[in-house]
Amino acid sequence: SLRGLYAGRTIVERLVFDDPVIHARLEADGHTSIGKILRRPSIDPRTALRPATLWKQVFFHGGRLEYADRTRGATFRILDIEATLLDLQTGKGERQARFGQISVAAKLEQPGHEPATLAIVYWATSTESPEPSFVTHIAVTGIDLDSFTAYLDATQRASLGVDHLDLVVSMDVRKGIIRRGAAVATSP
Repeated sequence: SLRGLYAGRTIVERLVFDDPVIHARLEADGHTSIGKILRRPSIDPRTALRPATLWKQVFFHGGRLEYADRTRGATFRILDIEATLLDLQTGKGERQARFGQISVAAKLEQPGHEPATLAIVYWATSTESPEPSFVTHIAVTGIDLDSFTAYLDATQRASLGVDHLDLVVSMDVRKGIIRRGAAVATSP
C-alpha cells in the first residue's frame, strides 16, 4: 500500500511462501544463526525510527525447518509446516490498535519413530513497551524421549518413568512478566 508510505508505514497485504526451507543453528557461543540475520543495526533510537510495517497476511505452506544445535551435536527437523501470520506489525511509526495472530501446525521428526505433532497459537499485542506482551498456547503430542538423547540421558529418562510425553504450555505475558501460565506434561 503506497499510501501508508507517506505516513511512515508500509502495508504488506499478502505474502505466501510455498515449500520454504529454513536452516538454523545454535552456535557453540549460544547464539543462533537466525538471531544474527534478524539483529538490528545499532542506531540511536532518538534520532532514527524504523518505519512500521503491517503484515496483514503471511502464509507458509509445506515448509521445513532444519535446526542444528552445535552445543550438543543434535539436529532436528520440523516438517510439513503450515503457518499463518495475521495483522502483525514490526518497526515503529503509526501504531495499529490490533492484535496480531500467529498459528503453526507442523510435525517434529523423530528418527525411528512417528513424528510428534506440534501446534502453536500465539497472539501478540501492539504495544510500545520494549518488553514482550502476548498470549500463547503450545501443544506437542507424541514426543518420544529416545529421540532427545542429547538433552535427556538414560538416567534422566528413567527418572521420568515414561518413554512418551504429550506437552501443553499456555501463558499470558504482559510487559515481560508471566501473569498466568501452566505447563502440563502427560504420558499417553
